[in-house]
Amino acid sequence: MTTAQLIQAAMPYLKWSDPSEIPAEFAIDLVAKLNLANQQYFELGPDKLKRTNAAHQLAAPATVANVDILNGETVVASGEPFTNEDRGKAVKLQGDPSWNEIVNTTTLLRPYRGTETTPDATVYSDVWAIFDTSIERAVNNVTARLEDGSSRKLTRVSKDFGEFGRTSGAIDQFQHATPYEGFYGTSGIRRTATYPSTYTVEHVGESRDASDDAVFMLRFDPIPLCGLVVEMSIDQLARAYTVDHLECNPLTLPQPDERCHSHLLPLFLGHLTSSTLWDNSDKERTRMVREDASEARRRISELPNQFANTRHLIRTKRGF
Repeated sequence: MTTAQLIQAAMPYLKWSDPSEIPAEFAIDLVAKLNLANQQYFELGPDKLKRTNAAHQLAAPATVANVDILNGETVVASGEPFTNEDRGKAVKLQGDPSWNEIVNTTTLLRPYRGTETTPDATVYSDVWAIFDTSIERAVNNVTARLEDGSSRKLTRVSKDFGEFGRTSGAIDQFQHATPYEGFYGTSGIRRTATYPSTYTVEHVGESRDASDDAVFMLRFDPIPLCGLVVEMSIDQLARAYTVDHLECNPLTLPQPDERCHSHLLPLFLGHLTSSTLWDNSDKERTRMVREDASEARRRISELPNQFANTRHLIRTKRGF
């Protein structure tokens, strides 16, 4: 079910028959009530209501021809040879024996130490930058789905994430080790292999570049030499919707359709009964809607929690 479909389901109870007829000031109140219901759904329910799967395609190594950069420089002289999706990825430039990292579309983390004036660059997809602020945490079951369809569970390498670890409030499983220093880590060595076997987690709140707004990043080692899919389970925070999501650009709700009808919609209607949007001409109907909302809250809070003892791997910094 989408946000637009949920709004449409609520229209018979409101003063207007179509969402397009709702004045702008009332639409703001409408989306506020939707956000209240969504927040309540996630707060009342057990972890299993928040749990979903996330997957990311790691592309095969790709060549970027004729990067205009001089020896000793970190910023290219002209053009934007890299993309926003390349940020954080490993890169090897022709003529430079050292590994480097892409900071943004024009900048490298380390100075280029080669002799070529326009070297070719090979970009390796060794990171998964996660920008979705609705992710609360990711549980410890990251796997790589190989090209033959089989899966391989990856092993986490613990690191000390400083401010990230101190402010998040729920990372008691992390064993603090030597801080991760940029791309090179503590060993200064990066290996390449067909498939990765380990990964580290990096918080990128203290960004090297103002445009880097990732919440956190998974970095894989050895660096994969082929394309593959990385998967993990995540717990979601309640997403905040805007007026634009009501009709013009509807979003798919994270709740399954059956839960939208039996849980989210009653909560939504219950909040609407106290707003100026509500058609209060039928007092008995209003009373029944409020009772349905109360019953929905009870049903959500009594759902069994199948994941109560799950070990959490990552918890993002709220509000980041």
